[in-house]
Amino acid sequence: MLKTRKACCNIWLISWLFAFCFPPVMADTITAPLNKLVLDLDQMNASYRFYLAGHLYGDPRNRDSLFPASTFIAYINRINSDNAQFFVSLGDNYRMTKEIYLTNFKKSVAEKLKIPMFNAVGNHDVTNREVYEKEFGKTYYCFRYNMGLFIFLDSELNAGNIVGDQLDFFVTTTQEAIKDQEIRHVFIFSHKLIWGVGDPKYQVIMKNVNSGSGYTSNDNFRKDVQPVLVNLSKYKSTYWISGDVGCSWSIPFFFHKDLLTNITYIATGIGDTKEDMIVRSNVDSSGHIKFNLVSLTEKPVAKVENYGLDYWENRKKQLSVGSYFRFRVFVVISLSLFLYLF
Repeated sequence: MLKTRKACCNIWLISWLFAFCFPPVMADTITAPLNKLVLDLDQMNASYRFYLAGHLYGDPRNRDSLFPASTFIAYINRINSDNAQFFVSLGDNYRMTKEIYLTNFKKSVAEKLKIPMFNAVGNHDVTNREVYEKEFGKTYYCFRYNMGLFIFLDSELNAGNIVGDQLDFFVTTTQEAIKDQEIRHVFIFSHKLIWGVGDPKYQVIMKNVNSGSGYTSNDNFRKDVQPVLVNLSKYKSTYWISGDVGCSWSIPFFFHKDLLTNITYIATGIGDTKEDMIVRSNVDSSGHIKFNLVSLTEKPVAKVENYGLDYWENRKKQLSVGSYFRFRVFVVISLSLFLYLF
C-alpha cells in the first residue's frame, strides 16, 4: 500500500513538473511564449548563447510612443546575426496590455527577433492579466536546456511575494534540480528585484529601481524563498536575474556575486538612454558561463564585474555631490541677479 501510494505521488510530481517545466507542446521542443518560435532540444550545441534584456519599452516619460525602445529595435538585426539560441526578456516589454501596444510590440520586436523569446513578466505586461495569459500563456514556468535549468517567476503576483502555488512550484523545481546530476547551473528570472528587499547591502540598488511601486516590505523572500535558494546554491551554480532597472533615474546594470552563498545577482534594463545595454551570455562546452555587456548606443561598457555595489555607491555619491554643487551655483547666481536688479 505504501509503495503504491509513493508511486502515485511520484507520477503526480512528474506530471506536475512537466506541465510547468516544458511549456507547451512536444517533449523534445519548447515553444517560446512571446514569438512562438521553437527551441529544439534535439539540436542542442555543446556550447550555446542567449541574450538578456529588461524594460524593453524604454522611457516611461515618452508617453506618446506606441513602440518599445528605439535603441533596442535598432539592434535586433545584430542579435539575429549572432547565432544565439534564445532571448530572455526580463519584463515590461510594452507600456500596457492594450491592443495597439501589443500589436506594435509584436511587429517591431517579437516577430523580428529570429530566435525564441521568453519572458519574466513585468507589471506593464500584465496590466490586464487575462489578456496576457490569453496571448502568451503561463506567467511562471521553467525549461531545461543543455546543462542549465531556466526558471521564470511572476513577481507581479501577490504584491511581489512568491507564495502559494508559485512557491510550491519553485521549491519542487529546485529540489528536483538538486537531484539531477546533469544540471550544472540554474538561472532564475523575475522582473522585480525581490531579492534585494529588506537587505541593507542592496540599499543603493533598491533606492534606484525604476519604480518603488509594487515592492513589498514584508519578509517573504527572506523567510520562504532565500532558504530554498541558498540550499540550491550548495549544489548548483545559481543566478538570479531581474529587469526592473534602466530608466534615466535608475541604473542600467548591476552585478554582484555573494561570496557567502555563491549566488550571483544581476539586474539589467533599458530606458532610451545613452547607457542602454543588454547582456550576451555564453556557456561553453565545459559549462563555464561568461556574461558580456553589449552597448546599444556604442557607448563604451566595462566588464560586468565592474558594476557592483561599490561602483554604484560611489557613482550615486558623485551624482549627489554634483547635484548639490549645481544647486549652490544656482542659488548664488539667482541671489546675485536679485541684488543687481533690486
